[in-house]
Amino acid sequence: MLAERAQVRAQIPGSSMLFGGRHRQSAGVLGKVASSRPIAVDFGATCMKVLQLSAGDPPGLVAAACVPTPEQFRYNAGRRLNWQVEQLGPIIRKGGFRGRRVACVLPSSSTFCKHMQVSLGEGVDARAVVESAIPAELNCPAEALIMRHHEVGQVGKTGGRTELICMATPRVLVQKIMDALRRARLEAVGMYPEVLTLLRAFEGLRVAEADPTMYIDLGWSTTRIVIAHGSDLVFARSIDMGGRQFDEVVQQRLNCDPAGANRTRLELTDLAPTAPEPAATTGMPHLDAQVRSASATATAPEIDLSEPLEMLTDEISMCVRYHASVFPEHQIASAVFVGGEARQRALCEHIARTLRLPGHAADPMARVARTGRETVSGVDLKAQQPGWASVLGACLSPTDL
Repeated sequence: MLAERAQVRAQIPGSSMLFGGRHRQSAGVLGKVASSRPIAVDFGATCMKVLQLSAGDPPGLVAAACVPTPEQFRYNAGRRLNWQVEQLGPIIRKGGFRGRRVACVLPSSSTFCKHMQVSLGEGVDARAVVESAIPAELNCPAEALIMRHHEVGQVGKTGGRTELICMATPRVLVQKIMDALRRARLEAVGMYPEVLTLLRAFEGLRVAEADPTMYIDLGWSTTRIVIAHGSDLVFARSIDMGGRQFDEVVQQRLNCDPAGANRTRLELTDLAPTAPEPAATTGMPHLDAQVRSASATATAPEIDLSEPLEMLTDEISMCVRYHASVFPEHQIASAVFVGGEARQRALCEHIARTLRLPGHAADPMARVARTGRETVSGVDLKAQQPGWASVLGACLSPTDL
């Protein structure tokens, strides 16, 4: 069901971003800064990714860095973000990045995302509806949140209701990131929800408007689902489940440390092994017992991940059913897998088989031109890197601050 891992190659529209400044610079320095997009940062659970591209068409790599998260911070989102933002300044100064403009991907674990269907009569503003509904949903004051929405359009046979994708993140989280950037003498020019940057990473692909595509971003702490009709976003959801739950099962089964559990799990080719067929009996109890004992000794211990697999696929299937209920005339044509956990082929195959969809594991960085002379730290860009979709999308997004 799952196609061979294919490198996604597509042209990217030229950037329209402007790079200005109050201070005069020489023509040479100004040219270098103007030829580069802002530095994009993805505060992931297992690592922080930093990427900068040139403004050409297709874009070229300027610099890239990947900073692994220490084990003691992986399970605490607040401590993890504090540690990452403190590392950001030194990484940018030493990593060959140009300029001080930074665009950040907001951690999905701290971002609220939900669909709403509302009636927008004459004089009713969608933004006002969202800014009233989300605080009530989260039981917190509106001043504590930064909210935005994406209007999908009118749905239903009569077209009387409008589908909205509502997103919110704590204001204190954004302020923490902005303060850290200022301390590092960096300028924040963009803050993006991860579901939006994920779709942006695939802009320029020749996808037929009539072929809805499901993008499945398999992360360690969360899984993000985005469905698009061509390039138009129609569904987005973040699921609080990912590779962590699989690693915990392996850790409990093998009684090993988290790092060992992760390595073992990524090497598995059968995530939900079935019980072996009973061996044929000879009618001689003593001989049959010896055969069973030898078979058990020769078989490696199996790790059954059926339970977390079923939980994850059930959540993804609910996304498919919701899309089908809103857009019954648009059947999802394929699934595209990205995210760090998409490195595990068996996981992608299982999900695609359960959804009964053709699937493709994508390498978003394949579209980026490279000379081999760029400064790259902590990542091998010669290998497929499905986990770089969100940070690539942030690089290609228009600045919003």
